[in-house]
Amino acid sequence: MPGGSEAAYNKSMSSYRQLWTLAPNYVQSHHQAGLVHLKMGSDHRRQFDELRTHGRMADAQVELQKAKTSWGDALVEFHKYHEIDPVFEPKLFAYGLGSSPVGRISSSLKTTQRWRNTIYPWPRPLIMNH
Repeated sequence: MPGGSEAAYNKSMSSYRQLWTLAPNYVQSHHQAGLVHLKMGSDHRRQFDELRTHGRMADAQVELQKAKTSWGDALVEFHKYHEIDPVFEPKLFAYGLGSSPVGRISSSLKTTQRWRNTIYPWPRPLIMNH
């Protein structure tokens, strides 16, 4: 994996940890940190694909595990966000993406719908334009 991506990730997460010492319930920061973890997971997944293509399966499996760990870390942050502010819809989609193991989109959509139904268990009203 290119060092720049890893360095930027570490710098970002360090900044978020500093922020959380002052404002642990700053809602948007948990959403943003979750997105950083998703990005890192995607980078590891891309590296997994490249290594697998070149037959380096042992190294590829390490990258795949790193991707899963990053996506798990994203879920932790999205869950914190949900605990603080349970009705922010863009988070639901990100939560669904982060919950899908290794980027399976159908699993993502099911998770997103499950979370949406948890927050909005009733039918949503139609907004009429006058």
